[in-house]
Amino acid sequence: NHIISETRSAKSWAGFPDEALAIASNGSGDYLILLPDDENPSAFGERLYFWSHETGESRLYGSVIDL
Repeated sequence: NHIISETRSAKSWAGFPDEALAIASNGSGDYLILLPDDENPSAFGERLYFWSHETGESRLYGSVIDL
């Protein structure tokens, strides 16, 4: 899917992080996301997170380097 479209759609969910970039979804409202880098907040980090629409929480899923 298109990253901009995924992110726009994800932002309609309550609790979706404003600074997140959605790169994939499972079709049920959950997303794989990138968050800004801790050391350079103007760039996205290499950690990949799973964001749950049910809890609004993000948990570490892996690294884009591992892909």
